[in-house]
Order: sequence, then structure tokens, then C-alpha cells
Amino acid sequence: KTSQDKSVEDSTAGGDQVNYQRASRLLFQAVLAAAKLTVFEVKKIVASCMGVNIKSEECNILAEEIININKSITELETAKRHPLIIILDDQLEQFPWEMISLLSGHPVVRAHSLHMLHSLFKVHEKDIKNGHVVSTNPELGNYIVNPDQNLNSMEERIKMSLVPRTPKWKGIFGVKPTSQQFKNALKDYDIFFYSGHGCGTKYLLGEDIQKIQVQAASLLFGCDSIGLMSLGRLVENWGTAQSYLIGCSPCIVGTLWTVTDQDTDRLALNMLHHWLPPTEEMKKRMSLVEPKDKRPLRNEPSNLEFDLIKKTSSSWQQEPELLRALFLGRQEARQFMTSAAFAAIGLPIKLHSEFD
Repeated sequence: KTSQDKSVEDSTAGGDQVNYQRASRLLFQAVLAAAKLTVFEVKKIVASCMGVNIKSEECNILAEEIININKSITELETAKRHPLIIILDDQLEQFPWEMISLLSGHPVVRAHSLHMLHSLFKVHEKDIKNGHVVSTNPELGNYIVNPDQNLNSMEERIKMSLVPRTPKWKGIFGVKPTSQQFKNALKDYDIFFYSGHGCGTKYLLGEDIQKIQVQAASLLFGCDSIGLMSLGRLVENWGTAQSYLIGCSPCIVGTLWTVTDQDTDRLALNMLHHWLPPTEEMKKRMSLVEPKDKRPLRNEPSNLEFDLIKKTSSSWQQEPELLRALFLGRQEARQFMTSAAFAAIGLPIKLHSEFD
């Protein structure tokens, strides 16, 4: 502390002392976050905390010190940060906040309101460890693929990857599910994978989803599956994701707008590939694969790139946190609008393992 700081601290009353402590905490957080901030952003934080002009020499000196401290702690560049929960006004929900530079690579999950977030927390509180719901069994999954029976190429791609990648999962391809089948997939399994048009509410209505205890983390890979719909000027916007949250699903991954099927399949399957633990066949391949096999299969026939087992290399690593796996899946999409469309709503979740 400078002599001026000490004199201010010694002469302040209780309220001012709280402000001084708050400024100190914010500056400390700025040190930790400086690796993800621009020089201008650091200066803005300093100016706000210290009550000085952003162009002043004092501001420039302190901002430079913060940046130098951050650079000297190399672990901060690669350290895993805690998930961020963002609560958005429904007028801002359609913007892809997860894609801004500050949040790129950061695990981000959305919540519609603080009240809904608190309710989800109380429901899953017993399973929360280190900021994640750790109760999801990777072997207890169910899928419904192409229920409308008019996306045959998509069904072929998904089947090529999903069946060998999830040998213990149950589900249906190219079959219209009954409402009871849809309910069972949500309440009896830990992971629900839907790939088709929309989000499947034509087979199980949103009001019916609200009435069941949704156990599954719900992955809805259809157009506009978590987008909001305007119901008029006097009513808040509404979407299927709210029904899943009312049913207490711990997390829902879906799209904010219309997407193309092939790029969506690429993102969805690679997200699963990174999220789920390796199969026995993958373990064998990881021990035998040659370095040249690490190259992406860009020049192979279009559907071969969806053979995830063959794409596995010795550099592959599992990412048990869903939000981080979603980021890795986004990296595989070829269109920015596909990557930006995907978001997660609910709580951060992590796969259960014998080490948890």
C-alpha cells in the first residue's frame, strides 16, 4: 500500500472501508483474469476501482503491474476456470454470448432466472461437487434419431458413430416414438440424445415434460430446439427448454436457431466423442495408432469423417465436463453459425466416474 492508501484507510468510516476492500478484491480478480483481458480492459478496471482517470499515469502504472504479475504466473494461461452461469433478459437470449472473445473456450451455461437457478440447485444439491452436478452415468443413455423418417442421410451418419461409440445405450432409429417411450427416455436414463427436426415436442408435449421428473441431461440436436418464441407483448417469451427445466433436467444443450444437418451432426458427435469415456476398441487404437493418423480426415469420403473410432488418435483425451466438451465439439463445426447456435441451459454437469 502507498502512504496515500494507508491514510485513506485509516481515516475512512465503515462504509468507505467496505468500498476499499471491494476495490482490493476486484483488483485481485483482475490479476487472475488479466490473461483473458485486453490492456484497455485492465485499465478500465483500475480506473473504476481507484477512482482515477483512465489516462492518468497512476492508472497506467498499476495496469502495467497487473499485466506483468499475470505474465509471471504462467499457470494462469492454461488453468481451468470455474464454469460461468449467465442470466440473460429474454430479449438477449438469442445472441450467442458464448462466442465472444472473452468467453471463448470458457465453460458457460445459461439460466433463465435466479429463481429457476436456485430451484435447480436445491433439486440437485446432493450431487453437486466442486461446482458440477456429478451424477451422470455415461453408460446410462438413450437416443431417438430421425423420428420423422425423412432425414435418412443424417440417420446413417449418426448410426455409424453412435452405435459403436455408445455400445450400452438404448434407443431407436427412424421410428416414431410413443409418448411413453419419450417419457421413459427422459426419466429413466442419465443422458438423452435427440437428433431430428425441432426438439421432439410433437411426440411429447412441453406440458407433459413439466409433469415428470426429468433425470436425463438432454441433448437436443434439432433446429431451434432451445430458442424462445414470442407469445405476445404482455407475456414472457417461452421455449421448450423451460419445460425441461421445470421437469428438473440438470442441463439442456440445444440450438438457438435453424442449423444445417451435416454440420450439426459433426458438432454433436464430436462433443459426445470428447465427453464420453473411451470404449475398449478406442483404448486399443490409442495404444497402436501411428502419429500420421492424427491428421484430420478432410480428404476422405464425406461420411467417413463421422467414424469416430477411426478418428481416435493417441492424443485423444476425455473431457468429462459437458460444457468443455461442448466447446471441443464447436471446434469441429465448419460453419460459424452452427457453432454459435449451440448453447447449454441449466447447471454445469460432469460425468460420474469411480474417482468422484
